[in-house]
Amino acid sequence: MKRCNGADAWATNRDAILALIRSVRTPTAQEASLQPLRIVVERTKAAGKLPAASVFATHAQEHTEILNQLYPDGAVQTGQWIKSVK
Repeated sequence: MKRCNGADAWATNRDAILALIRSVRTPTAQEASLQPLRIVVERTKAAGKLPAASVFATHAQEHTEILNQLYPDGAVQTGQWIKSVK
């Protein structure tokens, strides 16, 4: 979009604005059912084990360690409160 001042703003940007309006659509059933990711705080059940973070497709353990400022050691104690993504 071009930046304009005054009365010619609509004329200059009309095609881009109409294209944007035409691109808006109703979400599919799958899109409408999506839930946002949330950070939850939970206790660990075993020393050295972080809760499974299935939202991360790769390197789930490393992402969880970074989120909890444990990377690269990952030294977590039993019953320690940590953040995870659900």
